[in-house]
Amino acid sequence: MQNITVCRYVDGSEASDICLDLATDQISVWFSAVVLIANIIHMVFIMQLHHHKGTVFYTTLRLTTINDILTSVTNTLLMFCPFREYVVLTYPSVCLIATVLGVALFGFKYFVILFTIVERWLLLAKPFQYSESIFIRKYHIWVWFGLAFSLLANFLTYFMAFLYDPLFCYDTGFGIYGSPSYVNFAIILPYFLLNTAITIYSVLFFLQYLKLRRQQIRTEADVQLKQACMYVAISTAAYMGCSMVALVFQSINLAGKGQELKPWLLLINQTHGIWNILALYVALKSYRDKVKESLTKCLQCRCSKARHVIEPESELTN
Repeated sequence: MQNITVCRYVDGSEASDICLDLATDQISVWFSAVVLIANIIHMVFIMQLHHHKGTVFYTTLRLTTINDILTSVTNTLLMFCPFREYVVLTYPSVCLIATVLGVALFGFKYFVILFTIVERWLLLAKPFQYSESIFIRKYHIWVWFGLAFSLLANFLTYFMAFLYDPLFCYDTGFGIYGSPSYVNFAIILPYFLLNTAITIYSVLFFLQYLKLRRQQIRTEADVQLKQACMYVAISTAAYMGCSMVALVFQSINLAGKGQELKPWLLLINQTHGIWNILALYVALKSYRDKVKESLTKCLQCRCSKARHVIEPESELTN
């Protein structure tokens, strides 16, 4: 049986849809917190990949991780039912800003994934034109464009929802499901277009990646190229899997069914933050070495401290 928290709007009317399932909300919050901590540690290891520094690939690794960290922070707050209740009932405009930031970061991740796939595809398909391509030369401009577009598009979209109903993000779906149809369309259309572009370039990338796997490794540069492409392949496959499941959930929700699936939609989208870490660990040997080295040092440090504690006790006993 679901735990339903009955809350009241400013005018005194009841609203019982914010905390349909407290257990699900708590799972979402804890999972977001785990993703947050994991990605902070992940960033520490990425900063130690010195031979990748200065490359576009290294930039995309950092962008993906920073995005996952910020998304986890906003999701932890937005999925925390008491926080939503307090903010919406007291400061609806703050809820608007928090929602715009949360969804914009989620949208920006689509851009980062697309940029990552396009960069690897260019390197494999057009290696001699790679450095001179406008995408690589103006990469930072493309990144800023993706971020600006995500922020502006979501602000305008959710501002319309805010005018329609100032308490729109009282809903777990952050207004997506309680907004007018034109707002829903404005929210979904950019993601549909980005997903279409990601799908097209993913097919092109995987075709080139299969050719790469059949080639003989001759130099250390070939090894690093294969490992980096393997990471993108695993990460992209995980993203496509998460997106397919999320699309099913989104369709059910937009059809007016499966109200209890709303929190799980964000939870599924969050899982890519974990898959991304696992993909880099599996694919990149230098990353695995850094992780193993750090774990070894931690274990040695703990063993050393344990010996220091045991030795004085044994001396006192003697």
